[in-house]
Amino acid sequence: MSTHHMLQGDGSAAESGTTELELNGHIVMSDDICVRLPLRFIYRMSDPYVVTLEFPSESPDRPPVVWELSRELLWEGIQRPAGPGNVRIWPPRSRLGGGQLSILLKGAGDSALLEIPFPTMSTWLVSESLTLVPLGTESRLIDWDAVLQRLRSGW
Repeated sequence: MSTHHMLQGDGSAAESGTTELELNGHIVMSDDICVRLPLRFIYRMSDPYVVTLEFPSESPDRPPVVWELSRELLWEGIQRPAGPGNVRIWPPRSRLGGGQLSILLKGAGDSALLEIPFPTMSTWLVSESLTLVPLGTESRLIDWDAVLQRLRSGW
């Protein structure tokens, strides 16, 4: 497990506006089988409501599989079960020993259950992404005139 930051300038995530977390999680195949899987979570100030989750595709020739998660949903999910839709997140039953954060991703006919180290994710979310952009202040980073212009032009 390691935390990796995209760094620019003097080396601060705040300067680059991006922070990344690379870690090894598991995809749950059955009650008895979990497969280790490298994962990368990316938070960008340029898209302040989103945490991007990347995991490798089955073929090295193909780009990674990407899911966009609501940062607010991820925040809620480290505290209590959250997510009524295609993404559901829940913390470990007991945080005393650390445990695993569970993320259920549902697609068209398929689903994947990921388990990731809870302490690593919660620390990164709080000390990195929420330091870059505190919850509730995301809208200040949106260029609403540009959004409105795109809507008027039909995207």
